[in-house]
Amino acid sequence: MAEASRQVLDQPDDSDELSFAALRRLGIACAQELAGENWSDFNVHDPGVTILEQICYALTDLVYRSEFDVADHLTSPDGEIDFARLALELPERIFPCRPATPVDYRRVILDAVAALDDVAIRPLATDRGGKRLPTGLYQILLRPRPTTGEREREEILAAAARLFSRTRNLCEDVYEIACFDELEFDICADVEVARGRDPGEILAEIYHRCAEHVTSRVRFSPFEEARREDRPLEELFTGPLSQRGFYAGKDTASVAASYSVADLFSLLSGIEGVAYLRDLYFRIDGKIRRDSISAGAPDRVLRLRLPGAPEQVQIRLTSLGRMLHPPFEPFKHRLDALVLKSSGADYAVQDLRKLYTAPRGEHLDLQQYTSIQAHLPSVYRVGAVGLTESVAPEVRARSRQLKGYLLLFDQMIADTAADLAHLSSLYSLDDGDKSTYASQLLDRSQVSGLDGIYPAQAAEVVASAVARYDNFYERKGRLLDYLLALYGESFHQSSLRAFNSYALPGEREPALVEYKARFLRAIAQLTRDRGAACDYLDPDQATASGLQQRVSCLLGFTDDRSRSLTESFSEHGLRPLPDDLIVGSHADEAEPGRCGSADFVPPDKAWEDEVPVLAEEDSAEPGVGVQALPQLMGQVGRLLPKRAGKVAETVLHRGISLANYRLGHVKGRSDWQAFLLPDGDAPWWRLGAFADRRAAIEAVNRLRRLIVLLNTGSEGMHVVEHLLLRPRSQGVKSGAADIVGHDFFSLRLTVLFPAWTARFQDPRFRQLARETVRLNCPAHLVPEVNWLQFDDMQVFEQLQAEWVQTYRDAAAHPAELDAAAERLVSFLTARRGEACWALTPAFDDGQAPGA
Repeated sequence: MAEASRQVLDQPDDSDELSFAALRRLGIACAQELAGENWSDFNVHDPGVTILEQICYALTDLVYRSEFDVADHLTSPDGEIDFARLALELPERIFPCRPATPVDYRRVILDAVAALDDVAIRPLATDRGGKRLPTGLYQILLRPRPTTGEREREEILAAAARLFSRTRNLCEDVYEIACFDELEFDICADVEVARGRDPGEILAEIYHRCAEHVTSRVRFSPFEEARREDRPLEELFTGPLSQRGFYAGKDTASVAASYSVADLFSLLSGIEGVAYLRDLYFRIDGKIRRDSISAGAPDRVLRLRLPGAPEQVQIRLTSLGRMLHPPFEPFKHRLDALVLKSSGADYAVQDLRKLYTAPRGEHLDLQQYTSIQAHLPSVYRVGAVGLTESVAPEVRARSRQLKGYLLLFDQMIADTAADLAHLSSLYSLDDGDKSTYASQLLDRSQVSGLDGIYPAQAAEVVASAVARYDNFYERKGRLLDYLLALYGESFHQSSLRAFNSYALPGEREPALVEYKARFLRAIAQLTRDRGAACDYLDPDQATASGLQQRVSCLLGFTDDRSRSLTESFSEHGLRPLPDDLIVGSHADEAEPGRCGSADFVPPDKAWEDEVPVLAEEDSAEPGVGVQALPQLMGQVGRLLPKRAGKVAETVLHRGISLANYRLGHVKGRSDWQAFLLPDGDAPWWRLGAFADRRAAIEAVNRLRRLIVLLNTGSEGMHVVEHLLLRPRSQGVKSGAADIVGHDFFSLRLTVLFPAWTARFQDPRFRQLARETVRLNCPAHLVPEVNWLQFDDMQVFEQLQAEWVQTYRDAAAHPAELDAAAERLVSFLTARRGEACWALTPAFDDGQAPGA
């Protein structure tokens, strides 16, 4: 059969919509549609077609650049990718989870405490007397290595307790942490050994093999070995992160209930130099056991007694009927060496970055651009060659006219090239670059003869033209939404935008973008540790629970640490109270900065409707920033409406908006007066008198910032785990249990918010906060939410501080801890809130943040 003929295609494949042929075809079609009635002599050599082809060629270059590897687009000029800046988490940070089960806690303790052979972690339902316990309590039993001394055991117990406190989850606690009781036994045997190996080495290996079999010590294998077995990273990093290696052993403690002679017989027969065993049995409690031995209790383990003196050696070695007596000191030295080697063999901390190759790209100058004019035929007279002096003026004018026309296309293509070079900044979490579109100014090296074509201040003109189409905060917000979606998270901004009353109109969208960026900066922690509990054994106690950190971020609190919510007021001698507890007496009503009313109602036409916004950089004293509460108190604290340090909550609510302030003159006086308008028809609060309008505007703007900082400094939450308040003293009747009953301590927590801040005075924001807690709290827990007035919050924080201090020394003073817990339980039950699980969403977008 004749070979099939091959056909050479005259036309390239233009199925790609961004290919040169497809772009050229689209351009001609658009030109025909726009000028079909006037342009009837089309031919492929038309100058318009030639120009279109050069534009299409330039566009394909942009397509080519856009298809570079993602790593190349994200690589900075120093050749590195800043993963944190781009909200990209590495495998060892994003794959591992927080301990969530007894199996996870066991792995964490074994990984962190080197001197342990095994750990058993058991959820408890009842105590030793059969009394029912609250849900969430664990018994932790440790098995230190045989060489561990008594002092080291105490250190191991303390380290394990500290580790559990640092890694525990909400509504979980240790009921008991102790070491297994150990029942020692001896191995007795008659062993015939072959020649060729030192008898002392054989004896040392026999004891070591038996000890290893009895302890069944947990071992970690290096991550590199598991990687060579083609285990994927998501498998290596499943569960809590381990520093010692990959654990593929059993998920439960390997403490055996019994050991048989038959098992050891098989084990010892495989040792090099052992010919056969004449006899093998156990001796325990002075009794000989030839079948098996058992620990006899779930919290007890068997331990092989290793010889510490020659008379403790119970294994006899013989060779051809002759008794062998290996020197004890060399034998003991070899045995200790074997124990030490096996103890430290798997404890080397692993370098996790060696397990994979992080993405790495090449930084490319994507902004570099060559003008389309440089590729046009010289007859067009717009290229780099330029025009000769003999060219007629009308020809020179037409050349400049065409050059200016083509510059419009050049500028758009060059700006798009700048956008590609700008991608790493576009997706970054930095807030320095306030643009999502980039631009660049072409120079003489790119386009010849630019003089007189670009307008004056061309760079500013071009940047301004691009900025007209750049809604930065809307576009940046959508980009951050995309990054959040990579981690399965979302940030429903409609609710926060509605309740961001502390921001001026121009600050609300920037604040929303910053909330999302803040969430992304801590994305690994906020997703992994959402069920984490507060570590009350930490002396600093600055790290809050995972629930508190997540809810604080979603509600836009400025500080998510565990802290006092009353300090921003109390440290300045202030005390917010409901209006009816302050206003009533007007003896000092004419004094500025006091609660009361002015003694006149000013005519509307004599007063400005609203105080203008004064930017901080325009202030007479620049540098008054967000964290300047002490400085602002010194500057305008005297203007704050108050009575003997008591501030009405209406002041905190009304004072955050410049629309509630008024400036003007009083009849007969030349100075400027400033007032704050309360709700409804209540009398105005007089703030003070100022020499000129500028001073009044500046003072009112600072006062507003002061009131905002007082509000935001108080916004936060306290999370109280009921389980930690359970009765501890044995045999002592507990008042706390009598107050609330047994179920109060199981799987329940209380969330406390301040009631006095401006946002929390709004019932709708309270509903948002309540719903956010419900949606982000672990599903098996029931959160109860309540709002406390300032005085009640101070009492709670004092009771909480006393309980925390006592909790850290609970072992020495259990009765004092019970007393502190009882006072806290009494306080909480007297102000008990609603259980969030019974509530339904009530928001415009149907969901609270973090749903």
